[in-house]
Amino acid sequence: MTTDVFPFFGTIQQLWGILCSEYDKLYKALGREPFFFEQPVHSVFREYTPKDGDEIYIEFREPGKRDDLITIEFEPKAGDAGQFTVFLHVHGNAFQEPHKSAVQIWKQIEESMRARGYLPDPKSAYQKPSLPPKPAPGSSLDGWFDWYHAALDAGFKVTLQEIARETQYAVGTTKQKHAAYAKARGQLRSKKTNQK
Repeated sequence: MTTDVFPFFGTIQQLWGILCSEYDKLYKALGREPFFFEQPVHSVFREYTPKDGDEIYIEFREPGKRDDLITIEFEPKAGDAGQFTVFLHVHGNAFQEPHKSAVQIWKQIEESMRARGYLPDPKSAYQKPSLPPKPAPGSSLDGWFDWYHAALDAGFKVTLQEIARETQYAVGTTKQKHAAYAKARGQLRSKKTNQK
């Protein structure tokens, strides 16, 4: 699996509007569902009203099959209602079918977002941030949690399980201590983001 990470500059309402518009446009062109909503649930996505802080996940599948070819996660950037971090996961070789067709459909959506100013121009000065350096061995859990949040804010997928492995704490203990850490700093994020 390959993952690409980049920013989306816009509100949840703008993101939702463009996803629904592109879904409808592609549905007419392809004669089938171009992608599926994982969050909100696909069967009720027409009734969904986006709220600040919501995450949106979409999946591209081969027609008639349930396996994901591409998964895209739009996660709100902590403390910024006008920016999302986009995680694009290609579950296979993007240059071979059926993944290639799914990538081509995504590229149409991506171009529409870029044309409206929601995605950075690939020729611009935007550079993917680097992963912050991990704390030194023996660092406190608070130091690891600081690193965890800095990595998330930079757009990286890190987990509390990674911290548990690094610090040799049990996963449950790490999650409990993180909840206390986040509560003390007013940094509670969605459960799905925190405790993968």
